[in-house]
Amino acid sequence: MGRRDRGGGGRADGAAARRRRGARDRDRTGGAVTAGGRADRATPRTDRGSPLDRATRSDRATSPDRRDRGSASVLVLGLLAVVAVLAGALGALAGAQAARWRAQTAADLGAIAGAQAARRAVEDACAVAGLVVGRNGADLATCGVRAGGVVEVRATVPFGPGEASATARAGPQAARVRTAADP
Repeated sequence: MGRRDRGGGGRADGAAARRRRGARDRDRTGGAVTAGGRADRATPRTDRGSPLDRATRSDRATSPDRRDRGSASVLVLGLLAVVAVLAGALGALAGAQAARWRAQTAADLGAIAGAQAARRAVEDACAVAGLVVGRNGADLATCGVRAGGVVEVRATVPFGPGEASATARAGPQAARVRTAADP
């Protein structure tokens, strides 16, 4: 049985096989392979380094530093989680403060409107105060008209699990001073 009968391609296949063997031999020896198939020792392998370098590299593979790879990613994720929690807490505090300001504004304006209505004695002072408080995004919790035309209003604004509330009084100057001393 000839070479062609075994599925070989003749001379071209033989040359390709020799080239493959030569490349394989060069990879093993680190140098060039001569025509006779022997390695040329004049070309040293530079990628392997000295035996001391190889020992140092193998020690690095099992060193504690090698096991710490990726720990910075975990640290960064932990810091991001802490920042996200702090940002959420600050957002909740800012929302509560905004609700408190809205309640105070509504109470102030409601008290002023109620005091003007009480002074004119045309309308119910608490009804006017409730209308103004409602238009400012709050709920009227309490309203009272004291002697001398002083109106005291307490407004609430719901926020989260609770509510923000504020109290305001308005009326003539002389009546406010007198009622401020009264409990």
